[in-house]
Amino acid sequence: MLVNVPDVDKSRAHSDPTVQAAVTAAEAELGDSGRVLLRPSGTEPLVRVMVEAASADQAQDLAHRACRRGARLLTLTPKRTAPAGCGALRPVSVR
Repeated sequence: MLVNVPDVDKSRAHSDPTVQAAVTAAEAELGDSGRVLLRPSGTEPLVRVMVEAASADQAQDLAHRACRRGARLLTLTPKRTAPAGCGALRPVSVR
C-alpha cells in the first residue's frame, strides 16, 4: 500500500528519532513478511509511506497508522490540533 502524508516537514522523515522508532516498530510487527519505506517527495511537502505485508489488510492497517502518526509527528504547523488528512491508500505492485 502506498499513502501520501501531506503538509509535513519531509526533511525530518529520516532523521526524527520518534519517526524512526515508529518505522522500526512497524517492521518488527511485520517480521520477515514485509517492510515499511518512507520516501520524502522531491517537490512537495509530503512523505510517501509504502507498506508491503503478507496480506492487503495488514498493509492497509499499517499504512493508515503510519499516516496518522507521520502527520502528527512531522506536521509543519506545531499548533495544529488535528493532523493533516492522509491521502487515499493505493495498492502498489512490487516487482
